[in-house]
This record gives sequence, C-alpha cells and structure tokens, in this order.
Amino acid sequence: MFSATDAALEGFRLARHHPRAIAMWALTALVFNLAIMAVMIQLSGPAVAEMAALNRSGAVPDPAQSMAALGSMAVAYLVIAPLTLLFLAVFSGAIYRAATRPEQASFGFVRLGADEFRLLVVGLVVGLIGIVVVFAVSFIVAILGGIVGVAMSGGQPNFGAIAVTVILLYVAMFFVGMAFYVKFSFAGPMTFLSKRIDIFGSWRATSGRFWPLFGCYTLAVVLGIVVSLLGMAIGMAGMMAFGGTVASLFSADMSSLAAYFTPGMIAYVAVTSIFTGLTSAIYLGPAMAAYRAIHGAGGADVSKTFD
Repeated sequence: MFSATDAALEGFRLARHHPRAIAMWALTALVFNLAIMAVMIQLSGPAVAEMAALNRSGAVPDPAQSMAALGSMAVAYLVIAPLTLLFLAVFSGAIYRAATRPEQASFGFVRLGADEFRLLVVGLVVGLIGIVVVFAVSFIVAILGGIVGVAMSGGQPNFGAIAVTVILLYVAMFFVGMAFYVKFSFAGPMTFLSKRIDIFGSWRATSGRFWPLFGCYTLAVVLGIVVSLLGMAIGMAGMMAFGGTVASLFSADMSSLAAYFTPGMIAYVAVTSIFTGLTSAIYLGPAMAAYRAIHGAGGADVSKTFD
C-alpha cells in the first residue's frame, strides 16, 4: 500500500541501511563539486574576479569587458551543464540501485553504464520540457500579476503592486514546478526498472494519485532543505576553523585555483559534499519508493493489493 510519508522518508531509510553507500556518494559529490569549480575558475574565473573588483571599487565597467566576462561564463556553463546532467544520472542510478538491487552494493552502487545513459537522456528531455513550461508560466503570471498590481494601485505602479506580482510569481512557480515534477517523477524509476527510456509513461502512471504524490515530494523537499541548511551551517563552521570567514564564502577570489581553494574553502566543500550524498537520497529516493509501492517492479498497479 502506498504511504506518502513512508515514501518521503525513503532517503533516510537508504542512509540507514547503506551507510557505506552514503560515504561513496559523498566522495562522488566532492569530486563533482571540485571539478565544477575548477572548470568555472579555469574558463571564467579571472574575468569574474576582475568584474567583482571593479564593482567593489565603484568603477563603471567597460561594456566590452563586461561582454567578455559574460562570454567566458557562458562557455563555462556550456561545459558545466552536461557534467551536471551526468552527475545527476549517476546519482539517480546509484540511489535507484540501492533501493532495488541491494546485491550490487560494490562502490556504493555507483556505476557509469547503460542505466546512467538512459537516465541522462530522461533528465535532458524532462529538463528541456520543464524550462519551456516554467518560462511560459512565468511569462503569463508576470503579465497577470502586473495587471492586478496596476489595478490595485489605480494606474500608478508602486511597491505594493510590485510585491503582489513577485509573490504571485513565486507561488505559481512553486506549484507549477511541483506539479510538473509529480507528473514526470516516475520517468526515471520506470526507465531504470524497464531498461528502456520511458518518459511520457510517467504521466499515465501518476494519474489519480497527484495529491498524495504532491504531498510526498513536498515533504521530501522540506526535509532536504533542512538537511542542506544544516550542512551549510556545519560547513561554515569548518571554514572558520581553518581561517576562513562567512564573507569569504560569498566573495571568494576566483582569479586562480590556488586563490579560490583556500583551506577554509576546501573544508566547506568537503563538509557540504557529505550532506549532498544524503540530500540526493532524500530528493531522489521517494519517486522510486512511490512507484514500486503503487505499481510494483513489474509496472502493474498493486497499490490496492494490501488495502
């Protein structure tokens, strides 16, 4: 029988049953985080550092210089985007494997093979669809919010009208984002279990259970945020223990790898990477747990079998 609460807590169950896997996931996250920052610094770090120095001095940046910095950042993100998709595919595969194939526990269930390739394709397609949907909804809500805000202010836009627009936009974005995730949440589990890419089957597989799944994933998100904030707090404490400051976290010197990776920054990244392993399980585990509770490993609806 499907229990939204039990599914939402799946990440904690995996952590309890597979503590060694959590350690491996933390190491994987650490390697990924270091690689991402290294790419960013190597491709755009000096330009970003120069722009930050100009902003701090109050000088007006040269337009050509600004465009060059933006161009270097765009190149960096073009490299980081596929790396991020690969990281998510590897993490998803490891978490799904921990939940369904306990006999494959070596290396913390982490693999890089056909399962991960299929999950990467699913993530890419669903991500692109999500971008289009979110952009369209944001555009519509912004227009409607602007109309409402202007009407409330008698034709003279003011702070209150702007606040109404922003609040409407964020509320709409949250519900649309969660609704989108609910409807496509089974795409990864279905693809992993069937060993074939199945994206739109998730829409049918979640039919009739939208609100229980919505509540399940919302609870998981809240728990994940709490754990993430805890990790950041401990990471900041670690940073300060090695001579860093909280301010240095938000204004790190990106001019070179040596300037960025101070002992304090390395401590922060190491601590938060440990929590990344757990939060990834918290975010990704519920979908597989919910799918298996409702449809079983074979895909048949078994949710009422034990009612």
